[in-house]
Amino acid sequence: MLKFRQSQLDSPIYKGGNPISLLVEKYGLDPDAINKLGSNENPLPTPESVQKAVAEAALDLNRYPPTSADLCEQLAAYIGRNLVADNFMIGNGGCEVLDLIAKSFIEPGDEAIICRPTFPIYELTLRRLGANVVYADMNDDLTYNVERILAAVTDKTRLLYMTTPNNPTGTILTKAEQDELISRLPKHVLIVADEVYWQFNTDESMADSIRHVNEDANIVILHSFSKLFGLAGLRIGYALGPERIISYLKRGQLPFHMNSVAITAGLAAVADRDHIEETISMTLTERPKLTAGLQAIDGIEVIPSQANFVLIKPEKDSKEVEEALQKEGLIVRELSGFYMPGYLRVSVGQSHQNEALLDALTKISAS
Repeated sequence: MLKFRQSQLDSPIYKGGNPISLLVEKYGLDPDAINKLGSNENPLPTPESVQKAVAEAALDLNRYPPTSADLCEQLAAYIGRNLVADNFMIGNGGCEVLDLIAKSFIEPGDEAIICRPTFPIYELTLRRLGANVVYADMNDDLTYNVERILAAVTDKTRLLYMTTPNNPTGTILTKAEQDELISRLPKHVLIVADEVYWQFNTDESMADSIRHVNEDANIVILHSFSKLFGLAGLRIGYALGPERIISYLKRGQLPFHMNSVAITAGLAAVADRDHIEETISMTLTERPKLTAGLQAIDGIEVIPSQANFVLIKPEKDSKEVEEALQKEGLIVRELSGFYMPGYLRVSVGQSHQNEALLDALTKISAS
């Protein structure tokens, strides 16, 4: 008889799917009229530079893919800060990078700390490995509680997940809080700094994780191509950290884990600085407008954000509001799966998408 690992049997099965197709089937909506504002994707179309690169890469699919060394070089040049290619490791999406980090440092019975509400994939990857997940939850105002985090550390703690800007709250970890943690954490703890929304932050007090990478601290940063670069469908993420940690993580990767199309598209996306600036400009223009519009609707609490989404809490049942929006062709994210039942996460879209959302929410709140 096969022996199954109990920790994997206990893990939930991730059920993906295309929410647009589901709404077309459920409500008979025109797919072109549906506004998808639930996954924090880049709402701008894929730039021509990336489309051209993908088309050219598709001509040689009979060949094995190149290494990701050139993409690491490009990222080092893009970010700067005295980083070099050896500070980077490319993965098949941010989730694969998170999975690799957990597999590289966690053995059954080890502990890892997460600060709820936060990204649920941390807990999913940890529980599959038989880790004990310890909660050091955020304060009521959705800020981090440094003393609570430090009190949760034991000699079995291996990983501490810190997300800034945090998904799903949009709030940040400050420099002072991060410095305090790094100065007081024991040396057997690695900070996993998930910062996939970092380009949308405008708060100068946000933690500076790259400074600690340059100081060779026990920290590894997660970035993604799904948000700013708009390549969610190609699955590209990367880890950034001290060379000793990145080199160790690379030993856990399988050969040819990245495909040719993704690597080529990533190179084109990093090189297209016009698209990068357009995305940032649009987000930083539309986010305050969307926030103000949401705040003007009766019966909705709004949490200001430093990411490309806004967290809201409607007085009405959040699942009912989500469904009512779906009937209007608007997809948002209900947050029971993010440790926040009763809340909704709304991605910042293009101007016409945000206006459609505000109009629908106003109507729903008044009904």
